[in-house]
Amino acid sequence: PTPAKRLTDLFLVIGQSNAVGWGQGAPTITSVANAYEVDYASGTNALLPLRFPTGRGSGTAYHSHDYGFGLALAKRWTSLRQDVVLVFAAIPGSALVEAADNGSAGDWTDVVDNDGLYSAAVTRLNNAKATINADPQRTLGKVMVVWHQGETDGLHPVSKQSYQTHLEALHQRLR
Repeated sequence: PTPAKRLTDLFLVIGQSNAVGWGQGAPTITSVANAYEVDYASGTNALLPLRFPTGRGSGTAYHSHDYGFGLALAKRWTSLRQDVVLVFAAIPGSALVEAADNGSAGDWTDVVDNDGLYSAAVTRLNNAKATINADPQRTLGKVMVVWHQGETDGLHPVSKQSYQTHLEALHQRLR
């Protein structure tokens, strides 16, 4: 009989510095079995074992500087299901709402995507899906998005209502 394909779930991790991993202190988890990230830096889109620091296959903009939540998420997820791939596309200093964009990192709800944040994240997600689908030992499972806020929008005059409206718009756009 043909061996069963490994169910592989996919998380797109977007947002700001907290999503990248700027936590303080030593990591309590340094690697996770059956957890991967995509090697975009080499151009191969191969799956790399997920380990600290996360995002190393994504290039410097997405690389964790200290400890982030990615490894803990992967550890818990793999205890509930099979394999997981995390796609890191968060940018420190980026803003959800265009009014909070100070011009240095862009914003996630720019509808024409002048800064490229959204399109770069979707491209990474689509490349990861293609890598999983091309692997004869894997089958793509759930595809999810994690938005993790930093402090950028909180440092600017963005109302709760505006933030909620923009977050809901981003959610709809990613569906």
